[in-house]
Amino acid sequence: MMPGQYTQQPMGMPTAPPVGIVMPLNEGMANPTNGNFGQGAFMQGTPIYSSQPGAPMPPPPPGAAVQWMAPPEQMPGCPPGLEYLTQLDKLVINQHMSMLEVMTSWEVKNKYSVFNSAGQQVYFAYEESETCERQCCGPLRGYTMHVVDNFQREVMRFTRPFKCLCSCGCCSGCDSCATETTVEAPPGNVVSVVRQVFGCCCHNFVVRTGDESKDIFKIEGPGMCGWTYNCNCCADKVYEIMVPEGNQVIGSIRKKWRGWVAETYTNADVFTVDFPIDLDVTMKVALFGATFLIDFLAFEEQKQQRHQY
Repeated sequence: MMPGQYTQQPMGMPTAPPVGIVMPLNEGMANPTNGNFGQGAFMQGTPIYSSQPGAPMPPPPPGAAVQWMAPPEQMPGCPPGLEYLTQLDKLVINQHMSMLEVMTSWEVKNKYSVFNSAGQQVYFAYEESETCERQCCGPLRGYTMHVVDNFQREVMRFTRPFKCLCSCGCCSGCDSCATETTVEAPPGNVVSVVRQVFGCCCHNFVVRTGDESKDIFKIEGPGMCGWTYNCNCCADKVYEIMVPEGNQVIGSIRKKWRGWVAETYTNADVFTVDFPIDLDVTMKVALFGATFLIDFLAFEEQKQQRHQY
């Protein structure tokens, strides 16, 4: 099958397909940027850049045609679908806004579009989780996050088990309380585990190898109590990525402040992930997976409280 050619199949996709299998493009999957997934703009003749423009650009506004990043050549030793990451030092993750969730407080499955710094879409991520856990447990729920590329292949999978206890960092010194996510790239191949570690009123994490024999990075979040956090409530929230020993910062995961109106009345967060361009692609995937864990732990509960209000 040539790139750009897709098969049409009936609606209904109970489980994500294995890597290398083209996912069906259903009627319900239109433009990912407006929360409606279906036939993407790449099927409608929208041009795809062969190279990135020099100046960084924001993601396209809702309803705009999607411009997908052109897939690089397959590289030896690089898992399929991760070739894009070899050319990137930044990912922009936009959560889709759900009007059902805004109007009714009914917790829906999260969906995200992932862009490069040039505003071209690189991946699309969607949550798989239990309805009961979403409605009753909110941000503590377990989930499987499926990540697909522009050929609708599932290239990554992030799995977080359900934890029924407190999500604050003060309790995470205990394994039964600490939440974690398993990072697979491609699905079935565990490349790392992101685990929450102790933090006094903050969310801290450690990124380990797939067998958890070695720490690769530590991620330190901002404090969530005291005047310092409150005075910066209208600013970006920055999680610093550091090497395991010492305090050398090599990147960051940043939750963007979108303004009073957007933060108060919508439920769609925006994150950026910055890392060295020469970092191993599996480590970039691990930091990508850590972003979703941070979203659920630190910001999903805030959104739920705004809905109730």
